Amino acid sequence: MTAETKKQRTGREEWKLTMPEKVSYFLGRIGIYGEQALIPSMMNTFLIFNGVHLTSVALFTLIVKFIDAFDDLLFGFLVDKLDIKKSKLFCKVAGAGRYMPWIRCFIWIFPIVVVTFFLMPAQMSEGVKIVWFCVTYLLYDLSYTLVDVPTQALTMTITDVPEERNNLLTIGVVLITAIMYVMSMLQTVLISESVGMSLASVGIILAVLYALCMVPFVFKVKEHNSEMKNVAEQKTQENYTLKEMFSALAHNRPYLILQLSGFIKAIAMTGSSVSLFVSFYLYGSSTAMLIPGLVALVLGLAVQMLAPKICKKYGNRNVCVACLVFSGAAGIAIYFAGWANFTTVVVYVVFSGLLGALQTMSATYMMLQTIDYGKYVNERDTTGVFNSINTFISKTAPSVASSLGLVILAGFG
Repeated sequence: MTAETKKQRTGREEWKLTMPEKVSYFLGRIGIYGEQALIPSMMNTFLIFNGVHLTSVALFTLIVKFIDAFDDLLFGFLVDKLDIKKSKLFCKVAGAGRYMPWIRCFIWIFPIVVVTFFLMPAQMSEGVKIVWFCVTYLLYDLSYTLVDVPTQALTMTITDVPEERNNLLTIGVVLITAIMYVMSMLQTVLISESVGMSLASVGIILAVLYALCMVPFVFKVKEHNSEMKNVAEQKTQENYTLKEMFSALAHNRPYLILQLSGFIKAIAMTGSSVSLFVSFYLYGSSTAMLIPGLVALVLGLAVQMLAPKICKKYGNRNVCVACLVFSGAAGIAIYFAGWANFTTVVVYVVFSGLLGALQTMSATYMMLQTIDYGKYVNERDTTGVFNSINTFISKTAPSVASSLGLVILAGFG
């Protein structure tokens, strides 16, 4: 097969991004999601070690999330309605593009808030610590929204070639999943009894590292479809109202069903919030569950690379539903197997992780399709509000799952 024939078959001669742009894009996504994962992954242990009661953490987390629901939706609406480049306050920083200006203006707030969270003084009273937690956690959620909504929407404007989008999504998810797991292992080792670093020190160091990954993202990534050439918009964004925003959501049932199913799945995943306790108290070492998790990761990444072919052959929805059913069954089986049967638990964990990796990819592909569908139905670019809901769920569901896990732990003493 000649190089020219291969190009015609893959369609890559139409792809828009250069290699430096792709590298910068992936680094930025790693930095953003790494920063986002720091607080949820370490929050429970950090607060408990700082003398904050489990029940208080669970209660105030849910209160903050309730408040956060409104600012997420409002910001998604503003991203769709406003052109920040025309603002006198931000015009000199915003630069070119549809969504990159929002990222350039607000991305620097995110790591500052994360570092502030981990600077909680240990000598304060529990009441003051709870206030510190609520304020910094609310600011963390807000700053994450300011970055994540335009970053997710960027997938629609960075290129108008569907195959290139799927390629970016697939490689991005695989890279982020692999690196986040490696970093999670590193966190566990650093705070384990073997090394003994404080959670605050680990959190601050990693927050700075992830912030550095965002720098090339801000300066190198360009939007090649910023005017939405693949969507014939008939309505102006300036006249966009809140009523029309809710109408756009109501008219996109496929999107709402997809998000609801994803939310239900995510809040049931209480294992991630209690895995450190399980490893330490049941298996005698805080690193006991790292090996089965690593096996699940490697197999899951291999499956995710094959996800475009699998989903194309069997259909995104069919793959997603099948993975949810069998992965859920594996999770239930772990309970009945009993924690003492470590080998069986490992097998179920690996199997569930494998299916979860494939389900994540199929759901990601469907989300882009439902957002495109919404834009055609509403004859307006509503990418921001759709992604704001996705951002809210991606932040809220793990917190709800974490709170649920803590409540269960507290209930069992």
